[in-house]
Amino acid sequence: MEKKRPLVALFDGYEKAVYLWGVIDFVFLAIFNVLEGKMIFLLYFVFIVLCYTLLYMIAPSRYYMTIFLLCIIEETIVYYMGSGLHGQAKSLIHDYLRSLPIFMAHAYLWRNFMSKYRYEDRHIFIMAGLHGFFWEIIISGAIINPILTTLLGGTTFLLYGLLVLIPERPKGTEDVDLRKTIILWFYYLIIEIVIGVLFAILFP
Repeated sequence: MEKKRPLVALFDGYEKAVYLWGVIDFVFLAIFNVLEGKMIFLLYFVFIVLCYTLLYMIAPSRYYMTIFLLCIIEETIVYYMGSGLHGQAKSLIHDYLRSLPIFMAHAYLWRNFMSKYRYEDRHIFIMAGLHGFFWEIIISGAIINPILTTLLGGTTFLLYGLLVLIPERPKGTEDVDLRKTIILWFYYLIIEIVIGVLFAILFP
């Protein structure tokens, strides 16, 4: 297992632009929500900045437990902000049951990729972030609103991409070309969609 490199390792070319887009979006959302009187967003903002950064630095070896705890805390704060399941959560438990399976599937699938193939952190950041973009922007319908896409899109890349890069993670040895990478990206997304639909049916 390889220790985490600094976050600056992700800053290269278009990945740097996406990362900075996410940071700017996140800061803007914090300011906007505080001005709207939603002071709890400060707790979310501090949690994300401190916990993600700290965990990235210390690189805990318990990969799934780390991600599970991060998601529990994050979803709890989001729920009390009134944004659980994009405002559709009936209760905190309902929020957990619908969101956590997708997050954990996301973590498992990208860990599977990292265990088998050679990769660069910045590429995982983009690919995992694109999955987040699908769930948070496309599925939510924000994609039809250019303003919301601009204000929220970068944040999804930031959170979903860094989620799987925070703990210590394996380094695979098998080479993988672009074609196979794209196929796997769609395959993983389909699995996540099936899991999301299943839990949506079970817990409407």
